[in-house]
Amino acid sequence: MFWWLNFNPQVNGWDVHWPWSGAVTQDITSTLWSRARNSHVERRVLEEVASYGRQLGTLTDLVDEVADKLGEEQLTERGRHARAQLKDYKARIDRIKDEELRRMIPEEPEEARRLLDALLLRHPGLSEARLRQ
Repeated sequence: MFWWLNFNPQVNGWDVHWPWSGAVTQDITSTLWSRARNSHVERRVLEEVASYGRQLGTLTDLVDEVADKLGEEQLTERGRHARAQLKDYKARIDRIKDEELRRMIPEEPEEARRLLDALLLRHPGLSEARLRQ
């Protein structure tokens, strides 16, 4: 209609976006898969086994346990610094997870009760575990 008002024209079927315009989100999974040696395997691992975050979390737990067994005196200054960074990352990640979990809990008691009922329906063992505490 008013072609001169189209600030993001198309050229050969591609949208042209000027700097600081267009989408503000980006899906990086396709980029990661394109860099993988075998993108089909990479996609299956992420979908069926564990996300990158879960894989890194497992490695972090292992490194922390090995460092505990070695003891602080066995670590170099660089190792102690790296371990402190890992502990800081883990604490910050745990804080973010807790915040997001609290955000999922409804403010209204009736909504919270419906959520609890749905959770107990899907995971009946939760009520038994709660009674044991």
